Amino acid sequence: MLTAQLGHGHPALRLAQHAHDLGFGETPLLHRNLLVHPAEKILRSHPPNHGEDYLTTTCPDTDTARAIARDALGQRLAACANILPGVLSLFHWQGRIEEEPEVLLSFKTRAAHRPALVALIEERHPYDLPVIHWEDADTTPGAAAWLDSETG
Repeated sequence: MLTAQLGHGHPALRLAQHAHDLGFGETPLLHRNLLVHPAEKILRSHPPNHGEDYLTTTCPDTDTARAIARDALGQRLAACANILPGVLSLFHWQGRIEEEPEVLLSFKTRAAHRPALVALIEERHPYDLPVIHWEDADTTPGAAAWLDSETG
C-alpha cells in the first residue's frame, strides 16, 4: 500500500507538507495526516483486472497458427487470437544458433483457461518444444467484461 498513517509531526509528514506547499507536482499528497503518493490515485481509478492473461507462441506458418487459434476460440479458451506473420527468429537449438521465419500467435485469455490453452497448443503444435509465454495483463474495464463474456 502506498499510503502510510503518520503521526503528527512525523519528519516525512513535514517534508511532504513542505513539498506540497511549494507546489511540486509528483510529490506525496497530504490528506488527514495520511501520506498518499500520486500513483495511488491512479491505481484507485484504474484497478488492475487480475485473472487475465496474454499468451504467446510462435508457429512455423500461418496455417498452423490459424488452426491452433481456431481450435482455441472454438473451445472458448481465448476471446481473441492475433496472428502476426513475418517474424524472424534466431535461437539456440541443439548446440547451434538457428534462424527461421516464423509466425507470432498471441491470445487474450483468462488465467483460469491458461492450463487448457497451453495443453491445446502443446498438443496441436508441430514443434518438438513449442515455447509458450504468458503474462498477467491489466486492461480496461470494457475489455475485461468482453473477455469474461466470451470465455465464460
